[in-house]
Amino acid sequence: MEIDWHLIFVIAIVVHAIGHFFPGFVHTSDLINVQTIFGPNAPNNKSWLLTGQLNLESSITKLISVLFLVTAIGFLAVAGAFWFEVSWWKMLAVPMVVLSSALFVIWFNSFPINIPIGAAIGNIVVLYGV
Repeated sequence: MEIDWHLIFVIAIVVHAIGHFFPGFVHTSDLINVQTIFGPNAPNNKSWLLTGQLNLESSITKLISVLFLVTAIGFLAVAGAFWFEVSWWKMLAVPMVVLSSALFVIWFNSFPINIPIGAAIGNIVVLYGV
């Protein structure tokens, strides 16, 4: 049986997009109260990089939550373009990886450690595909 790497790559990008939506957008936009779901192990609401300047109450964080959403949609577009072998998928993939990396660097320690590690792996997979 031959492995369909094309399909595996698309699935990896879709999973990465879902990661940007649920932990990224949902957490930073404060759509749900993560404290009630995770209890004391819940992600915190502050950026380690810009502590004091960025928290969930600030308007800049709302902008960043939109950037998480844009990144999720962008990765879904990359997956679709790759699946249908559209030539521009690479031109969209690189900026999405840069934005993805920047967002998770800003909020690195506000998520459980497996999320930033998964994001890094997802970005590496996408760059390898490019």
